[in-house]
Amino acid sequence: MDSYRENGCFTCLCEYFNTVVRVVGVILAIVFWIVGINGGPLVNPEFFYVLFLAIVVSILEGLFLFESCITGCCDRDGCCGKTWTVVLFVDNWKRSIVYGGLSVPCFFWKSLTILAGSALLLLAVMYLLLSMYPKPREELTTEQMGVEREKYFYLNI
Repeated sequence: MDSYRENGCFTCLCEYFNTVVRVVGVILAIVFWIVGINGGPLVNPEFFYVLFLAIVVSILEGLFLFESCITGCCDRDGCCGKTWTVVLFVDNWKRSIVYGGLSVPCFFWKSLTILAGSALLLLAVMYLLLSMYPKPREELTTEQMGVEREKYFYLNI
């Protein structure tokens, strides 16, 4: 494992994995909108569900677009700051539970929803993996990274 850290592959993966997961989530939301709107007649419950998935994934994936604006503009002790803290509570492993739970009904239909459920399940796994690594900070030694990962994992449970 140390050889991966030394040559930069492990560090590079951890550094950009957050961005990759966010981009995959936004692309998935766009695909859900396209499939939900163009997928078939609106009387099919599966396409209503895909539209519901599009709304949920769009809201949860769009939060990071407003995060820096709201955290910079709102006081943390004010009404806006407290509400934003509650909204941001659903992040990483909690989001993977939400996405995993929402993907289960997709496997009961026999159309594009199976593919949508599989993609949502993949996104749930990606968020679960994202929650296992600390956010990249300054350069850490191997020992510090292990201690930091344990602190991060236990604090976010």
